[in-house]
Amino acid sequence: MDKFLLLAGLGAVLFLSYRALIIVPQGKAAIIEREGRYHKTLGRGLHTIVPFRDKVRTLISVGEESFNFPEEVCQSSDNCHYLIECTVRWMVSNPEKAVFSVTDHQLALTTAARLLLHEEIAKLSSNQLESDPLSAMPPLTAKLRSIALRWGIQLQGVDIAARKTPNSVKL
Repeated sequence: MDKFLLLAGLGAVLFLSYRALIIVPQGKAAIIEREGRYHKTLGRGLHTIVPFRDKVRTLISVGEESFNFPEEVCQSSDNCHYLIECTVRWMVSNPEKAVFSVTDHQLALTTAARLLLHEEIAKLSSNQLESDPLSAMPPLTAKLRSIALRWGIQLQGVDIAARKTPNSVKL
């Protein structure tokens, strides 16, 4: 009977230790919820939490990421059509905001970048786009950066390349 109690006690201690220890890998952050509400953010390393009261909601990547979205057809101010290739580089700077404000960061950034890209290209003439396609970059980057900050995302950069579509006719 004494051995059984000793083994049961040892098993309970091991189980509670297993539930209390959290290992957060490098390049990730753990969002901890206590009783269903945000409690704290843990950086990389070994951490302890209160078993059965705290739980890891998610592990979120805090390293730099990038994505290209498919070529987008945009229209210049003088009605010429251009194929625009765009690459967005970003990283999560505020894990709490990033987890609780946007479900899919890449989709949100892609949608915002596409809308802003059309808006900024429409302000430029075909001469400006052919001579200096990067002239759309500063306003596009500034607007996208301010939107991304609201989501806990730090924009690292936006790269674009423009080329005229084969059937583009200047009106």
